[in-house]
Amino acid sequence: MKPPLLHVENVSHAYKVNGKHVLVLNNISFTLNAGEIIGIAGESGAGKSTLLRIAAGLEEPQSGMVKFFGEPIPFRKPRSLRQYYRRIGMVFQHPQDAFNPRWPLYRSIAEPLRVQKRRPMQIQQRVMELSAQVGLSRDLLRHYPHQLSGGQLQRAAIARALIANPEILFLDEPTAALDVSIQAQILNLLKQLHRQFRFGMVFVSHDLPVLRFIAHRLIVMKQGHIVEQGSTEEIIHQPISPYTRQLIESVLD
Repeated sequence: MKPPLLHVENVSHAYKVNGKHVLVLNNISFTLNAGEIIGIAGESGAGKSTLLRIAAGLEEPQSGMVKFFGEPIPFRKPRSLRQYYRRIGMVFQHPQDAFNPRWPLYRSIAEPLRVQKRRPMQIQQRVMELSAQVGLSRDLLRHYPHQLSGGQLQRAAIARALIANPEILFLDEPTAALDVSIQAQILNLLKQLHRQFRFGMVFVSHDLPVLRFIAHRLIVMKQGHIVEQGSTEEIIHQPISPYTRQLIESVLD
């Protein structure tokens, strides 16, 4: 039987705050299958972003492990870890912070392929193809980050995240900084790209309507614990945890 795309197993993690260890993740486990979209919900401080960073290999958990196709992510082996990074993509809440302000958009989007030493013609073809798919014109590729709107920059961030055909896309509140109409455009774009490329997605958000629209399954977190996980529609319509019911009642009819 083929192993899952991603398996987070018994992960716990703490940070040191004012000399004290504060537990931010407590024995977290979940599985992401190929082509699946998992939403991670919860209020601020639930541990969502820390969990995403650990699953993406950006931070080593204090206990537990993360497996990619059944093999543990080698957190302490930089060369092997870079191989994992080549097979995933990241999209963050504030795209302006993720781009070099001195580089035109084309160079930023192309950079992952340049690092992989792809041929210039291959890079150009891929950048043009993907930019069109995310709705960026060729003219915009000559612009610098400060010359673009938040929605345009997030489209560029998605293009860069997908440029090397990742198997998992990790998204940390990617629509939170956008106005409602632009949020809808970005969410529809992500759904369209997912249908086309069938990558797995781990999507962190405090916004339940966003996760209801995008995710196949939901993980609901509170203070570093998973309080509930299951199919999105089951959790929305038949929540088991009182905390989940409270979250739903606060934002959904």
